Amino acid sequence: MRTVLVAAAALAALASSLVEAQEAVNYDDGRAFQGVCADARGRQLPSYVKKGNWTRQDGLDLCVDTFGDAVIGYGVSSAAIMCYFDPLGIPVQPAGWDADPGDGNAVGLVAEGVAASFSDVCYDFRHNVSAPKYDAGRSYKGICIDGEGFHPPYAFHILPPYADTRQFGINYCFEIFGDKTVAYMYYDSVGNGGDRNWVGCYFDPDEELPFIPSDWSFYEHEGGLPIVRGMDNGFPNECYDFLAEPIAGKVAPAYDSGEMYVGYCVDAAGRYPPDLYFFQDGVGEQEGLDKCFEIFGDKVIGYSHQEGSASCIFDPSDFPAPPPGWEEYYGSEGFTAPLTHGNGNPAVRCYNFLASTGAPDPTPSPSACTARILAAVDTTYAFKYPKPAMQTATLAYAIAFNVAQALELGENVRMGFLDIERTSLNWRVKLKDEAAASSERLAEEIYKAHLELNAGSRSHKTKFLPLFKDIIDDLAGSGEVLSYMLLISDGVLLNPDHWRNYAKLKSKLVARLGEAAPTILCYRTHGEQNTRFFDAVCDETFYMGTDGKSVDEIAGDIASQICSVD
Repeated sequence: MRTVLVAAAALAALASSLVEAQEAVNYDDGRAFQGVCADARGRQLPSYVKKGNWTRQDGLDLCVDTFGDAVIGYGVSSAAIMCYFDPLGIPVQPAGWDADPGDGNAVGLVAEGVAASFSDVCYDFRHNVSAPKYDAGRSYKGICIDGEGFHPPYAFHILPPYADTRQFGINYCFEIFGDKTVAYMYYDSVGNGGDRNWVGCYFDPDEELPFIPSDWSFYEHEGGLPIVRGMDNGFPNECYDFLAEPIAGKVAPAYDSGEMYVGYCVDAAGRYPPDLYFFQDGVGEQEGLDKCFEIFGDKVIGYSHQEGSASCIFDPSDFPAPPPGWEEYYGSEGFTAPLTHGNGNPAVRCYNFLASTGAPDPTPSPSACTARILAAVDTTYAFKYPKPAMQTATLAYAIAFNVAQALELGENVRMGFLDIERTSLNWRVKLKDEAAASSERLAEEIYKAHLELNAGSRSHKTKFLPLFKDIIDDLAGSGEVLSYMLLISDGVLLNPDHWRNYAKLKSKLVARLGEAAPTILCYRTHGEQNTRFFDAVCDETFYMGTDGKSVDEIAGDIASQICSVD
């Protein structure tokens, strides 16, 4: 028992630290300078240098993954990245990195950049600009205007070539004008063939205006606050009213927050709802739903997605006119909400985000529950370096560990678990084993398994076919009818295009086993959205930070889906 308690504390601490570790810093969180990172007197700070080509974010991720909080600044050049340190806190130099001592007498934090070569840029990503996230409130296309169609006063300026994201733009406003900035405009010139982006910082006309530097353009106010919309002025401007509360009904839910069905959405009688749809190469599931809510708000009652297209679904009594560039489908006569299932087309997914996720009735006592559960833990992840892959695999084990602890295992409720090792499976505890009927013993086995993790966790994606083609049928044939499978993974397939094959496997599984088919619960260990594979096979998906919950709270929710637990 003591071993299990020690293991529980260790894995809980690991899971907690991983939650914090995945709250990544962004290279554009602070400010940027041309040149190498220097202190307030222009003396270059010491750094370790890694040669190679990375994206700006990947390079910073490598710095932070390797050196942690010791990194106080980050630099990029045409062929290398630089991780800068406080001279009093330089970590041990790892193999494969070159040391640059800087000026030797530098003191303190990043304060400016010192020109070295044209390609050098210093990112002071830890600098507390105090600017909000640029998209914290409402956003509109065009310049910001009030209800009368006029703009508040604003200052307009070209951004430095190395400060070229929307977040840098608002950071720039706050660096110059502080909280006098009440709204923000970004002009994406580079994305439209130009060479430099522009920023506009708006002010309240009823308050004292800030000092406007001489190299900024200033536009006297014609209107005031509040900002209510954007106005197209012929340029690709974007208005960000970051102080405003998001409009109720305009902020889209997570596309997978309710129920997901295979095929086009239909009602209980198989009738199709009316919808408006658009075509866009590469449109993602969440991106499409965001667009639905941005334009139609809470008129949207459902959503479907397929490659290159997204559809916003409406009740026939509240069907809006299509905007320019959209197509309309009137649906079947007699359609009646709610959406209940899909028509089975494997290329399409229906997302019924208004539906309850179907948590079981909490009234039965734990002793009334009978279940056979299999936890399948993905131990390989396609990261560049072993450390983040091992961290993610540890998180996967921590989820399985906490679910095992939350369930009251015994003869009626048994839980086995296996590892998925890229292209093979490794049984750790089978459903017939004694450990499958003991929360303590199963948790101990999971803890032991995580101790075997090594650099092999960094691997190129995963093959899940044996899990669906062999394991479930083998268990059913042996008399161990599986009630639930808990798949803990990032859902990245060895061949991502094969998600359609898994959709067919899932459909055949349900057709073959009927009500005896297991419910597949998934925990997404990495990534902002489900992969197509997860959408195809998962009946419900949990992920880091679901409803703001901790790892053990999410594990409790998963256990509650299986059996009511006190």
